[in-house]
Amino acid sequence: MKRDMDLVRTILLEIERYPNPEGPGGILQIDNKDQKDVNYHVYLLHNAGLIVAADASNNGGLEWFPLRLTWAGHEFLDAARDDGIWQTAKDKVLSRVGSLSFETLKQLLLRLATEQLFS
Repeated sequence: MKRDMDLVRTILLEIERYPNPEGPGGILQIDNKDQKDVNYHVYLLHNAGLIVAADASNNGGLEWFPLRLTWAGHEFLDAARDDGIWQTAKDKVLSRVGSLSFETLKQLLLRLATEQLFS
């Protein structure tokens, strides 16, 4: 299964939107996304240290419940929040590198956000 950075961003935005700091309190569902993809990306975000999530997996497959953003998750989301900056960063990375490394994307997002701040 491939990592989908747009889905990563969507999941982070969804978790942030919950008023309860314990998050959605169950399986996170994203419109027009396969539940297996969402569960896998919640798992990836937990392993990357961007969110805290609970493993509810069983023999039926991977199930992770997002609980809350970590400091690193908030930092990444703050850099990725603006749709224009997000799209510009993705376009630049994909046109020059061909793949979307998380660290490369994060650094570019921070640079673009800083440039926008001082322009």
